[in-house]
Amino acid sequence: MPPEPPTDRRLSSDVAVGVQTGIAIALTIATAAVGVIAWLPGLQERLTGSDWPSPVKAMPVFAIAVAALVWYQNGRMCDVYLTPHGLRIRRGSTEILVPLNQVKRVWQDPSMGRNRGDQLDRIMIEFRAPTALGASIQFSPTYRLLRIGDHPLVDELRRRAGLGATVTD
Repeated sequence: MPPEPPTDRRLSSDVAVGVQTGIAIALTIATAAVGVIAWLPGLQERLTGSDWPSPVKAMPVFAIAVAALVWYQNGRMCDVYLTPHGLRIRRGSTEILVPLNQVKRVWQDPSMGRNRGDQLDRIMIEFRAPTALGASIQFSPTYRLLRIGDHPLVDELRRRAGLGATVTD
């Protein structure tokens, strides 16, 4: 990818997605390992002194399901840059430029860490017309410690798109 022009400001954070993915990978490996140990005859008795219940044997399937969910969720995340001409949005090899007047709605996903001041918040942007990346996108904003309420980018994007500073459904 070419370097970003100096006029473009990055709004999304690779760190947030990386932390979330790293935690999910570690938990998936641990869950799968416990499940595999439960399938090996006699190994769990030698390690712990007792037989494990049969639901533990389903843990590899659970681990695969969790890994697939995290892969799907993080695969939908976008790199977002604010440019003088609008939003430059990249997901994988697809990159588009969306003028700010094409933004219909900006909000913070309330299910993803809102009001906790962590990096796992997600900002959602819905467009007036579908784009090559769909009718809406999501991204993790840059980290901002100890914030309460919506990320400051939500209000900034709403103002720049001419939507005001409050969410309208």
